[in-house]
Order: sequence, then structure tokens, then C-alpha cells
Amino acid sequence: PMVVELALRKSDALYTEIPMEGSEILAARNAMHRTDGQTLADALPDDLEQRLDTRLRSESAMLSVAALSNMKTWVVSTLVTLPPDNMTSQALDMRLYQYAKKAGKEVGGLETAFEQMSYFDRFTATEQIRKLEESLSVYGRQDMNELMLQWYLAGNVDNLTELMSKIAAPNADKALQDKFVQLLLTERNQVMADRIDQKLKRHPDKEYFFAVGAGHLGGTESIVSFL
Repeated sequence: PMVVELALRKSDALYTEIPMEGSEILAARNAMHRTDGQTLADALPDDLEQRLDTRLRSESAMLSVAALSNMKTWVVSTLVTLPPDNMTSQALDMRLYQYAKKAGKEVGGLETAFEQMSYFDRFTATEQIRKLEESLSVYGRQDMNELMLQWYLAGNVDNLTELMSKIAAPNADKALQDKFVQLLLTERNQVMADRIDQKLKRHPDKEYFFAVGAGHLGGTESIVSFL
């Protein structure tokens, strides 16, 4: 949208969640690889493996359980929550980062790749499997994807956050969901808000553009709320 382009043009610096540099992207990708001596198929119950493989193949000819054999379970769980077109397309934060860097602006991240990946690794193998089961049950629904897209494009993060919080699989594990929100949203939101605050106070003459996932911007414990 033009409002985003104008804001980025007038900014002196762009900060995404992690620096979108080759070394950080490589570190993030390496952190997604399994270290337990198993393949993805080994780690999953047979019925879940089949459901996952069917879902992946329906979205892209490049995706399958075999193709993701060295990926951690939580990585695949995150992947299947993406709308189909986003599974293999370039991320928006990468596009913004490349634009700012080409324009000669200061660029960086609010987290390191290691920090971000370490939050996901705090889920047990059993919890990761359960989350994958829930993701397959809920996400990919066209009606939900369209509604989330509408709220996103309208810039209504509170409605988007509320919708995301209400999406739950049948018999969803509330304790697991609470842990997910605490680790991946609340704790990270506080850290990122603190780092944004530090930058603004240290350089009051500088104009910053901060680009993070929409899920970090709505609710009572969002980055905006902490700021």
C-alpha cells in the first residue's frame, strides 16, 4: 500500500524481527533441522504422517513429508498454518528489508535468529506433534484465510488477533495453547518492545520503521501495548 511505501521512504532505518542477512537466514534454517537422529516420518504417528503428506502435496508439487524429512516438527507445524500461496513465496519482511537496504537505509533485527528459534525449541516432541495435529485440523480453511486477510488489509490488528485467538481445533489443548501464546507472543513482544524503546530513546532524531508479524501488534500484551 502507498502508506507503507511512503513511511518506509521517509524512515532512516528498517528493523524486522530478525536481520534478513545471509548469515542470519542460514542460522535460522540450520536451527530448523532435526538433531534427534530421526526423520520427520520417524517422529510422527503413521496416520498423522499420511494426513500431513496429503496436505503438503495438495499445496505444492515441491512439498511432501519426504521433502521435509530433516525439518523439526514445529517447523512443519508452522508451515501448514500459512495460506497456500505463502508456502513457497518470498516473505514480506524480506521484500521490505531488501528495499530499505537498496535505498541505503540502516537495517537490522529486533532479535537474532538463534533467539527466535530457541523459543520454538522449548516445546517438547510430544507438544510439537500435538501442535501439528491441531494445525492440520484448523488451518487451510478458505473461510478463515479470507477473513484473516480482510482484517490484515484493513489494518485492524485487534480484530485479527481476536479471530486468531478463537481459532481452535476440536479438543484443543488449552495448556499447550497458553504456553504457545506465552512463549511466542507475550515473552517475545516484551523483548522486542524493550529493544524498540531503547532505540527510540538513544536516537530521538532518527525515524524508524519496524516490521513484525501482525500477531505481535494486537491485544493487551502486544508490542504496541508494551510500548
